Amino acid sequence: MNSISFKNFRRFQDFPSTEIGPITFLVGRNNSGKSTMVKAILLVSDFLKSRQLKNFSLTNSVLEEANIVTFERAKNKLAKHSDVISFVFDIEEFSIGITIYGHEGKTNAEVTQFVVNDKKKGFFLKIEPQKFLIDLESYKVKNITSKDEEAILLDELIERRVKLKKEVEELSGDKASYEFIEKNQELLDCEATIKIIKTRINANNKAGKSFVLSDTYSKDESFIKIVRDFAENQLFFQNMLYNKIQKGNKKVNKEYENYQAFKEDGLQFLERFNELSSKINLNEFYYLGANPTKQSALFAIRDRNNSLAQAVHEYCQQDIDKRPGSNAFGFVRKWIQEPMFEIGEDVEFKLHAGEAYEVTIKSNNVKIPLADKGMGSIQAILLILRLACIIDRMQDRNEIATIIIEEPELNLHPALQSKLAWMFMEVYEKYNIHLIIETHSEYLIRNTQVIVKENEYDQNLNPNPFNVIYFDKNMKQWKMNYRNDGKFIEDFGNGFFDEASSLALDLF
Repeated sequence: MNSISFKNFRRFQDFPSTEIGPITFLVGRNNSGKSTMVKAILLVSDFLKSRQLKNFSLTNSVLEEANIVTFERAKNKLAKHSDVISFVFDIEEFSIGITIYGHEGKTNAEVTQFVVNDKKKGFFLKIEPQKFLIDLESYKVKNITSKDEEAILLDELIERRVKLKKEVEELSGDKASYEFIEKNQELLDCEATIKIIKTRINANNKAGKSFVLSDTYSKDESFIKIVRDFAENQLFFQNMLYNKIQKGNKKVNKEYENYQAFKEDGLQFLERFNELSSKINLNEFYYLGANPTKQSALFAIRDRNNSLAQAVHEYCQQDIDKRPGSNAFGFVRKWIQEPMFEIGEDVEFKLHAGEAYEVTIKSNNVKIPLADKGMGSIQAILLILRLACIIDRMQDRNEIATIIIEEPELNLHPALQSKLAWMFMEVYEKYNIHLIIETHSEYLIRNTQVIVKENEYDQNLNPNPFNVIYFDKNMKQWKMNYRNDGKFIEDFGNGFFDEASSLALDLF
């Protein structure tokens, strides 16, 4: 997932498109919307993984806290009763839109529209699951990756048309109103412009013609099954009309052109949407919440409320502690030996009566119970074990994992918080795992600036993996862009980088 935006979801009436990089930090005040963005990402991911288009679950299997439960809790409080919730996100060159509507007390929302815009090849697919309708448009693009201006404009206009159609439908109760007349005229102008641009693109592209096709389907099936059946139906109609033309029926010539254009591009269309399906399958999300752990002599397997007990159990169940040659084992060994974390030289696990684990730390040839270490060391080993389990799970797999971490700096002193930036760099660069990190740590963000300066990142030859999104108290967000010297081009809002300076000034 490269970016996400949404409307009427939780705290936001309109959350603008926000970029997600390899290592994305969400920073800002409490209750500024960071967790809302995380919830949107996880709920959308769950929906796509479910393979069913008709219903959108407002609970989440990865993040228990994202179980918004009912539609009225998911919808923005300032939204009108008739308003829908919509999400738009990009997976590489595909832009996907989901529109949902629900009822009070219901844990599932109805998906009213599912849209896929293939910006690379020029396919625009719209499915209305409640009506069992499917529409497909093709617009020829020469090379969208070269930033062809007309192709980009056409993408924007098609997305604009979808929004205008919704607005016109909502205002259709009073067609004499000024607002309806104005929006309807905007829609007509938009459609006229789309036709003009499509004509230009087709004139400059000899690869084939555009087409517009509509059909119905009968079952609530997976997205890819619906698309495949649709493609087969269009090829059947093309063959049927071809036979009529062969028999001298000239009335079907114009309709036949549409199906013939699809036949020419049908194989490519299916290849592209199979590719999208694969990209969806390959994206895995993991959530590591900010759960303060407990100092305990034994870590019970059944203690679901103790995050460290669960991390220890998972680590041992995956037999990572018995595989010294594995990436995950090496990761744990390296980071527990990090001097700043003050953990030790090695860690050992012993299971008692199949019920609880005893964890000991070896330091200077002495074995110390983990419970006797400080809370900072305990919190650090929790994070290290959790990351190691995901690293091990993703080894030799093609999936692209994204780990969402909430406040990893919990209980860590400033030097340790700063060191986390290097740990996250290793997780991304060595194991190709992406991260989204909610944090309040100035020290963590400051160290990313140092890393940017030291590595002399260049967007083309040596891209900067860090991406910082600031959420301010007025529910606005902006990207903090790094300069080559590590400094930010934009300013943070009040209460983040400026807080220490303000307090220092108060001393004088």
